[in-house]
Amino acid sequence: MAVVAVSLLLGVVLPSCQSLGLGGMSGATRAAGAERRAERFVPRMAVEGIGGEPDIRVRVLTAHEGVVNLAAPGSAGAGSGGGGLISVRGPAGTPEVSGSSVDVSLEEKGWLVTPAGGPAASFPRGAELIVRSGGAGKEPTAADGSVGRLRVSTAANPKGTEYPGELRLSARSDVSMRALDAIEFIGLERYLEGVVSGELFRNWPLETFQVQAICARTYAIQEKLRKSGARYDVESTTRDQVYTGVSELAVAAEAVRSTRGIVITHAGRVIRAYYSSTCGGRAASAMDTFPTGPGYEYNLTPPIQARAREHSCESSRLYRWTRTRDRKELEKRLAAWGKDNGHPVKALGALESVRAAQFNALSRPTRFVVSDAAGKTYTLSAEDFRVACNTSAPGLPAITGETRVASGDVEVVSQGNVFTISGRGFGHGVGMCQYCAKGFADKGEAWWTMVERFYPGAMVVRAY
Repeated sequence: MAVVAVSLLLGVVLPSCQSLGLGGMSGATRAAGAERRAERFVPRMAVEGIGGEPDIRVRVLTAHEGVVNLAAPGSAGAGSGGGGLISVRGPAGTPEVSGSSVDVSLEEKGWLVTPAGGPAASFPRGAELIVRSGGAGKEPTAADGSVGRLRVSTAANPKGTEYPGELRLSARSDVSMRALDAIEFIGLERYLEGVVSGELFRNWPLETFQVQAICARTYAIQEKLRKSGARYDVESTTRDQVYTGVSELAVAAEAVRSTRGIVITHAGRVIRAYYSSTCGGRAASAMDTFPTGPGYEYNLTPPIQARAREHSCESSRLYRWTRTRDRKELEKRLAAWGKDNGHPVKALGALESVRAAQFNALSRPTRFVVSDAAGKTYTLSAEDFRVACNTSAPGLPAITGETRVASGDVEVVSQGNVFTISGRGFGHGVGMCQYCAKGFADKGEAWWTMVERFYPGAMVVRAY
């Protein structure tokens, strides 16, 4: 599909793939050619808070209790003599510990660091441990491209995950005497390769990966700027954006490289570039979905509010779906969510009904009212209702992919003791829709027309 549009992002007419003479080319060749021509339409501009490529701090382990094995690529973990070297440094004046792999745990008396085949060393509880690949006083020089890589393994993840940056371990005494966090320090562009790999299917078109790279870069920078002074910038999970560590996916690396430094802005600032899997044809507004009080004013930014737009996510298996909940089960999940979040629905009695009470301009529900047999009513946002339907509660089965309520864009009908929940899409529905990006890319669209559609009124610039 050809798209010729006056760009609200760039303030110029952007060419379609056909007008660039690329219509008959392969996906990769077409995208590369279009990218070269598009570069001149992306202005290089100063963006508040960005002076060049920033580092990003990624929390890859959260309040972990137990042994963490740190190994260099090529080693087999604890007890192995193969591979490179790992070095662990504590405060100035304490010894540096190195080995092909190192076990680290936080005990009541402090840190215990045990290298493979060597004596254990201890560090004060309050120390921050710095972990690098390369060994004591040496820089890594691996010829296989694994420079600086660290493999982090735990009992829950025995195969481990490789990370390309430096790790810093710190105690989480607020959780328990043995809890620790692991935070990776890494350049933003290298980090993005692991995000783009984790967020999309590997066989999707390059243009989809390019859109994802721009959104993920914008989101990460906005989160870093708003968390100024915090110990870390982003989580490695869906609490922020999925990060897989080292990426070997060529299309992800190309997407990051070809969009280096490009971010989405409004009024000179990076926006909160939300994205989710499947919009189901109706976008959601950030102001209806996320907090807007002090510290969250960014959720009022115009480009992340719902507007009518073309969609192309019909290929998603969650474009349309139906789930059922037993009356008592739904009642327990709603009450459990209320207890976890300090919401009045924690006092829910015998569940009577659930109805959509407010809608956005696209007819997507934004608020639900839950009623009990005593006549009490409780109002939840559509996103909170989605999460509440999937909340764990004692005596109830675990939620699976086949039973999960996938979005807040739902219609709820009760019949007897069964509530039927018919829904559209997967995720919160704000901003970029990944399956739409895939669908538009399959039709030959370039990344800039997609970004324009997902964040209308924003401006795309090259910040570095």
